[in-house]
Parts: sequence; structure tokens; C-alpha cells
Amino acid sequence: MKIKQLLYKRVDDLTPAEKEFYCHDQEVLNSCDKYHTIHYSTDLYWDDEHDLKGDYSALCEEAYKEVGGQPLEEC
Repeated sequence: MKIKQLLYKRVDDLTPAEKEFYCHDQEVLNSCDKYHTIHYSTDLYWDDEHDLKGDYSALCEEAYKEVGGQPLEEC
């Protein structure tokens, strides 16, 4: 199985084999907390660098724009 086969799928819709593959590749892949879709971890907006305007840890670009996320100010 290849990573690109999982991209943008909903985590809830994965087959057991896909879920196992996804769980083993969590350094490369992760999911958007709003839409529960799979993305490259580096493509997500994370709560340690951005104000995600809610109880989210990571958001995809579309969700980030929808909730009005903003970068945290640098100290």
C-alpha cells in the first residue's frame, strides 16, 4: 500500500488494512481534527504554531481558513 492511497480519505472510512498502514505511518500522516481526513503531517496547521480557534490540535488548510485560524505571535 502507498501513502497516496490514503491521502484525503476520512479516517472512519478506512478498511482494516488501511487503518493498520495509517497507524504505522503517523510520523508522515495525520488527520485534520475538523474533517477527520488524512493529510501529510507537514501540510497541517498545528496548535503549537497557530491559534486554531477551538479544541483542535491539527487542521487542514480548508478547515484552518474556515475557523479563522491565525499564526501565533512570535516572542
